[in-house]
Amino acid sequence: MTSMIKLIPRIQPMHVLSVNFYTLEITEGYALKMFELLIDGKPMAEWLKDGNDGIPLYLVKDELPRWSSIAPGAASDIFIITVCECGEPGCGHSRCRVRRDGNRVVFEDFRGNVGAAGRALQLEVPAAQFDDVVQQITAAKGHA
Repeated sequence: MTSMIKLIPRIQPMHVLSVNFYTLEITEGYALKMFELLIDGKPMAEWLKDGNDGIPLYLVKDELPRWSSIAPGAASDIFIITVCECGEPGCGHSRCRVRRDGNRVVFEDFRGNVGAAGRALQLEVPAAQFDDVVQQITAAKGHA
């Protein structure tokens, strides 16, 4: 089953690129189990041009890792979406606001190691597909 996502560059709001989205890949790096969010088979880090990798499963509790678990006092709707290859978010990471809007989930306001092109993105994912990927991540955490 494929779903569609819209990449909406904020710099050119009239240009909308639709791609198949939201899958997951579990990898191993530096003896850490990690997961990567993929857009059309391409890692999130490549879309963001941030030089990072996936997210270590040790950061996962019951969903994508919240930035507030690393930076107390940060907004609870900011999530870590890529981490430096060493697996330590303090070394390098990208984060964004993730919010539900009806039957979709929106990724926006990218920060951290994100390149200029990444900062201009807004990603929209069907909520059911987002929930399925989060379930896969938490299941993988149980086996890590």
